Amino acid sequence: MIMTRLALAAAFCLYGASAMAQTVSVPQVEGTDEGSYALGGAVLINPQYVGSNETRVLPLPYIDVRNYKGFDFTPFTVSYSAVDYLSGEGLWAWGVTAGPQASWEFGRDDDDGDELIGLEEIGSSVYLGGYSRIRLGPVGVRLEGGQDVIDGTGGAKFDASIGTRLPLGEGSLTAGYTFNWGSEEYVESFFGVSRLAAERSAFNAFEADGGIYANTATVLGQYPLKKNWELTALASYRQYKGDAEDSPVIIAETGSSDGLTLVLGVSKRFGFTNR
Repeated sequence: MIMTRLALAAAFCLYGASAMAQTVSVPQVEGTDEGSYALGGAVLINPQYVGSNETRVLPLPYIDVRNYKGFDFTPFTVSYSAVDYLSGEGLWAWGVTAGPQASWEFGRDDDDGDELIGLEEIGSSVYLGGYSRIRLGPVGVRLEGGQDVIDGTGGAKFDASIGTRLPLGEGSLTAGYTFNWGSEEYVESFFGVSRLAAERSAFNAFEADGGIYANTATVLGQYPLKKNWELTALASYRQYKGDAEDSPVIIAETGSSDGLTLVLGVSKRFGFTNR
């Protein structure tokens, strides 16, 4: 059960890598302005659970579909480009892409770590909302968020990212910074400890308010190999803020106020036409 959730959470982190790339532009197969999909695999190193100071190493497959009749399918997220405008070509071309979005987020079981025994389990969530991406030359801003509609956390979350993509030989380097905001219900789910949970666990009771609960800095390198194969390397550093940082889950000996995610993957991208 633990390994299954870790593998799924790892795939979700790979979606984060895709989203960071999308802050500036959507990857395409050279020579086509239609859709594309990528198949491959990766190795990921990330915290055992949200706020853990222990890490796990996981191999996992990866699939990613872009612009299938306006839809993008990435791990655990489906979005539609209702607005897609680009002023032209050139270094300082600008564009706007926006539309509805649905995303899936896994919760937390008390057996994800011995120290979590006694805490309330968090069910999986489906967030319905939207996204927008604004590009001005090499700089991009991405806004995305949604409200949980299946009562996992029961809350809402919102991410605001700014990034830039720079050429790196035949490849590229994308660097970005994200502000992670959650409603009171969302932050309380992962970082709060109810009185009942305090009686059953090793943690003191703690109420967490909503707000910016983390800041995340990400560097993503992508380098093309032969025949549309691509090498991807990601380093993402997250630091918890506000009530999340003060949570008993974070300040415990097994907790940490920051976390590092590393990804190394290889995939092949294929083009297709929307006919």
